[in-house]
Amino acid sequence: MAKVIKKEEVKARKVVKPKKRLKKANPVGRPIKDIDYDLLDECCFIHCTGEEICNLLGMSYESLNEKLKKERGVNFLEYFAEKSAGGKKSLRRRQYHLAQDNPTMAIWVGKNWLKQGEMNTDFIYEKAKAEAKGKLDALKESAGENSSGALNQYIEQQIDSLIVPK
Repeated sequence: MAKVIKKEEVKARKVVKPKKRLKKANPVGRPIKDIDYDLLDECCFIHCTGEEICNLLGMSYESLNEKLKKERGVNFLEYFAEKSAGGKKSLRRRQYHLAQDNPTMAIWVGKNWLKQGEMNTDFIYEKAKAEAKGKLDALKESAGENSSGALNQYIEQQIDSLIVPK
């Protein structure tokens, strides 16, 4: 059977208010992750992508970008450009040394660094043909109405003999 409480007893009781909770030192949310700058520098040196670097560091690209801005004063692209330059120099040095002993590497370096591509003979042929036609037209104009059909035919034969066929 339930005990009946009188009004006087209720008034006499002390009302205990719950204590306020103290704020915790860390705010609610994920803990702040530190960047391993040695790993980041090494990844930039070997030209890892931003996605690969973020995966290794265990953070999003936005987090990495914000952390770099806060701690180093530059965004990720600026940081990457600075740190990857050493990797490019190292790679170029290695390729240059390989090109001295390896003809294939020498050809690759020539094409990519010195812009020494394959020669386009079709382009050269078309250019020579256009120049010759221009000269023929100039000769026809200078000869005027006095030129005969036989002379024009001779000039065309001479120009065609100068052009190397495909």
